[in-house]
Amino acid sequence: MQTTPYIGSKTLAYPFAYYIDQNNEHNKLCSFKTPAEGTALRPVDINPTLKQAFKLQPGYMATVTAQGHNPEYFEVCTDAFNQTYIYSKTTGAKAYFVNNGTAFYFTSFYGDRKSLLYYFYLAAYKVIFTTEAGMTVTDSYPLQLTNDRPLRWLQDLLAPFFQFISLKYSSFASVTGQSVVIHAAQHRQVLSSIKPTMGASAQLQHGGISAFTVTINNTKVEAQWKTENTH
Repeated sequence: MQTTPYIGSKTLAYPFAYYIDQNNEHNKLCSFKTPAEGTALRPVDINPTLKQAFKLQPGYMATVTAQGHNPEYFEVCTDAFNQTYIYSKTTGAKAYFVNNGTAFYFTSFYGDRKSLLYYFYLAAYKVIFTTEAGMTVTDSYPLQLTNDRPLRWLQDLLAPFFQFISLKYSSFASVTGQSVVIHAAQHRQVLSSIKPTMGASAQLQHGGISAFTVTINNTKVEAQWKTENTH
């Protein structure tokens, strides 16, 4: 990137938010990286259904129901710092998120971990708006989400020197008939040992979220999502 708009001005390396690396004939999704010199790249192919479904503007409201849970009423709000979050009027839980036009991702969760909002937070932790084959997005959950308290305590103790435990997230989207399905998974890694700890999916229809399913800690939650208001 040039530091000024004038020809011949100094340049500096600058990361791209999201792009597809086409080197070696393999399409690889990259995020917030600086491409190496000579890299063939292109923008992410955006799926309009995915992008529309996660266009959660302030004022958006939905009712989410699941067997064994009280119905929850979600509303999208903004705080005094103009940060956007989903608020569960039923449980008081909040899940802060960012939508930059290419991806939707949660930044933090506060509240009851038995809330349906928490399960949605786990399932849709990070979603790229593409259904291209082989495009898998990865990220890491906050370590405080792990249920193993002794391991978490030990990691807190060793954190300044060494990180031996992590909670990984991955997701990809596919088209099934008239629907788009997001497939997500969670894995806990302790040193070189990797263990699957969650499986989830979210169904999108008619430009909106219609349902999501999360299986974690021997608990399966199948939720139905009904949009009440979009603005």
